[in-house]
Amino acid sequence: MNRPFNRRMAATRLRSPQLIRAFVSSILLMAGMAASTLAMAERTVTELQPSEVAAFVRQHPKVVIQFTSPDQRCGFCIGADELFTQGVAQSGKDGWKYARVQWPRWKEMPALAPPVKVTGVPDHQIYEGGAYKGSGGGRAKDAASLMASIENLGKRPRPTASAAAASKAAEMTPEIRTGLRFYAMRKVLGSTLHACERQHHDSKPVYADQLHGWGGSHAAELKLGTRAMLSVMSVDKHPFMDEEARQTGLVRSNLVKLVGIVEGKPGTLEQCDKLADSLNKF
Repeated sequence: MNRPFNRRMAATRLRSPQLIRAFVSSILLMAGMAASTLAMAERTVTELQPSEVAAFVRQHPKVVIQFTSPDQRCGFCIGADELFTQGVAQSGKDGWKYARVQWPRWKEMPALAPPVKVTGVPDHQIYEGGAYKGSGGGRAKDAASLMASIENLGKRPRPTASAAAASKAAEMTPEIRTGLRFYAMRKVLGSTLHACERQHHDSKPVYADQLHGWGGSHAAELKLGTRAMLSVMSVDKHPFMDEEARQTGLVRSNLVKLVGIVEGKPGTLEQCDKLADSLNKF
């Protein structure tokens, strides 16, 4: 009898269960790595060009898109991209796709194909089944708060335009009215100061600090007003339209009375400096 051969066969039989377990373990490890890679893929932010957004929205069932700008003159945009990336990495949801669209000058918004429409940045829009569902808001205090706002909106059923209008009509409160006033002030005064920079400082962000400081002091009111306007952006005749128009008219009137600038017309350097120094008087 060939004893060395028998010993080798016995050793092989003894090792076979070990080999099988090792093989199974390697398969499980590879499966785990694949699952982990897939999960990571769901927790990344895809950079898109403006021309690619509409197709991306139609292609994926559940989408969150951040609209922002690297323009330092957009105070609320500064760091918004990092906040969104951090939030998605920490708590992105399975089945959702996350993307970001940016353009150089925050006021010069690019043309976006339907159903996509942007009225201000930063913004975090949610789409399901190719349809706009709502906004998760603008700049948040931290990544967790931003993702919570997005997730809460994603859980709500999408109302019809008439239902949305009826719902929002009941939500016109003194706080919302104040928010719309500050929304109008940021729109009118912000655009006027940017025009001042182009007129007198070759587009340098000379007044950015004053505007950013004013926005920071009234962040809560601005957030209320912005969310109110974003919540009805897909409704042709919404309940905040008249109030926002009224507040905008008052700000334009005060701009003439307090500073002497007519919106849309260039102000003198002295008038522009006076506006930047008197934002809290409006």
